[in-house]
Amino acid sequence: MKMKSWLKKEDDVLRRYYPVQGRLITQAILRAIGFKRSRRAVTCRAHKLNLKMRWTGKETWILRQTYAEFGARYSQRYMTHRSLVAIRDKARREGIDAGHANSHQQKARILAMEGHDHLKALAWLGVKYRGE
Repeated sequence: MKMKSWLKKEDDVLRRYYPVQGRLITQAILRAIGFKRSRRAVTCRAHKLNLKMRWTGKETWILRQTYAEFGARYSQRYMTHRSLVAIRDKARREGIDAGHANSHQQKARILAMEGHDHLKALAWLGVKYRGE
């Protein structure tokens, strides 16, 4: 099977969208402008171009608000394009401790909040996101 080479226009789209939006959005944009690339192809090309997804200030803020009390799975609700491993690694780099509650206690707290939006609850308490 012959591999199609990447065009400059495709590389430009990758450089612009991949670091902020991630693989799925970048792939959707490529498809919208007429390029058929698989998820794997987008990931491999981004790796070759040395592109990495940057953490936004809002994502870091969400991590600080949710990770210590509820853990990575709950934090992932608000950062669906981030893997659990990425969330845990970022929390470790930021020095955010997940606490030492066992998973049953965490699960009970999360189930108690089921149907509630943690970030809206924080807004009611007056905790505000101050921007990037």
